[in-house]
Amino acid sequence: MLYPEQYSCSVTVIMNDGKEFTSTIDNPKGDFRNPMTQKDIIEKFSRLVRRVTRDEGKIKNLVNFVMKLETAKDINDLFALLP
Repeated sequence: MLYPEQYSCSVTVIMNDGKEFTSTIDNPKGDFRNPMTQKDIIEKFSRLVRRVTRDEGKIKNLVNFVMKLETAKDINDLFALLP
Protein backbone atom coordinates (compact mmCIF):
# COMPACT_ATOMS: atom_id res chain seq x y z
CA MET A 1 0.00 0.00 0.00
CA LEU A 2 1.33 3.42 -0.95
CA TYR A 3 -0.77 5.48 1.46
CA PRO A 4 0.01 7.95 3.03
CA GLU A 5 3.02 8.74 0.81
CA GLN A 6 0.84 8.38 -2.29
CA TYR A 7 -2.89 8.73 -2.65
CA SER A 8 -3.96 6.40 -5.42
CA CYS A 9 -7.26 5.97 -7.22
CA SER A 10 -8.10 2.81 -9.11
CA VAL A 11 -10.99 1.82 -11.33
CA THR A 12 -11.76 -1.51 -12.96
CA VAL A 13 -14.22 -1.87 -15.82
CA ILE A 14 -15.57 -5.33 -16.60
CA MET A 15 -16.92 -5.66 -20.12
CA ASN A 16 -19.90 -7.85 -21.09
CA ASP A 17 -17.48 -10.39 -22.56
CA GLY A 18 -15.63 -10.65 -19.23
CA LYS A 19 -12.55 -8.66 -20.22
CA GLU A 20 -11.28 -6.40 -17.46
CA PHE A 21 -9.51 -3.07 -17.78
CA THR A 22 -7.91 -1.42 -14.77
CA SER A 23 -6.35 2.00 -14.47
CA THR A 24 -4.61 3.47 -11.43
CA ILE A 25 -3.57 7.05 -10.87
CA ASP A 26 -1.23 8.11 -8.08
CA ASN A 27 -1.93 11.56 -6.69
CA PRO A 28 -4.88 12.48 -8.92
CA LYS A 29 -5.49 16.04 -10.09
CA GLY A 30 -6.57 18.11 -7.11
CA ASP A 31 -4.34 16.30 -4.61
CA PHE A 32 -1.94 18.68 -2.87
CA ARG A 33 0.90 16.84 -4.60
CA ASN A 34 -0.77 17.43 -7.98
CA PRO A 35 -2.74 20.66 -7.58
CA MET A 36 -5.21 21.99 -10.09
CA THR A 37 -4.14 25.00 -12.10
CA GLN A 38 -6.34 28.07 -12.35
CA LYS A 39 -7.24 26.91 -15.87
CA ASP A 40 -8.24 23.46 -14.50
CA ILE A 41 -10.43 25.10 -11.85
CA ILE A 42 -12.17 27.36 -14.38
CA GLU A 43 -12.78 24.45 -16.77
CA LYS A 44 -14.22 22.27 -14.01
CA PHE A 45 -16.39 25.08 -12.64
CA SER A 46 -17.68 25.85 -16.15
CA ARG A 47 -18.48 22.17 -16.82
CA LEU A 48 -20.45 21.96 -13.59
CA VAL A 49 -22.34 25.21 -14.24
CA ARG A 50 -23.32 23.94 -17.72
CA ARG A 51 -25.52 21.42 -15.93
CA VAL A 52 -27.69 24.38 -14.95
CA THR A 53 -27.31 26.76 -17.90
CA ARG A 54 -25.91 26.66 -21.42
CA ASP A 55 -25.71 30.47 -21.56
CA GLU A 56 -21.98 31.00 -22.15
CA GLY A 57 -22.29 34.70 -21.30
CA LYS A 58 -23.70 33.86 -17.86
CA ILE A 59 -21.02 31.23 -17.32
CA LYS A 60 -18.27 33.69 -18.24
CA ASN A 61 -19.71 36.33 -15.89
CA LEU A 62 -19.95 33.80 -13.06
CA VAL A 63 -16.36 32.67 -13.62
CA ASN A 64 -15.12 36.26 -13.67
CA PHE A 65 -16.99 37.12 -10.49
CA VAL A 66 -15.93 34.01 -8.58
CA MET A 67 -12.28 34.36 -9.63
CA LYS A 68 -12.30 37.88 -8.13
CA LEU A 69 -14.53 37.06 -5.15
CA GLU A 70 -12.09 38.41 -2.57
CA THR A 71 -12.41 41.90 -4.07
CA ALA A 72 -16.20 41.90 -4.43
CA LYS A 73 -17.86 44.93 -2.90
CA ASP A 74 -21.15 43.13 -2.35
CA ILE A 75 -21.52 39.35 -2.32
CA ASN A 76 -25.20 39.79 -3.22
CA ASP A 77 -24.02 40.65 -6.74
CA LEU A 78 -23.16 36.98 -7.13
CA PHE A 79 -26.81 35.98 -6.73
CA ALA A 80 -27.84 38.20 -9.62
CA LEU A 81 -25.50 36.19 -11.86
CA LEU A 82 -26.91 32.79 -10.91
CA PRO A 83 -29.06 31.00 -13.50
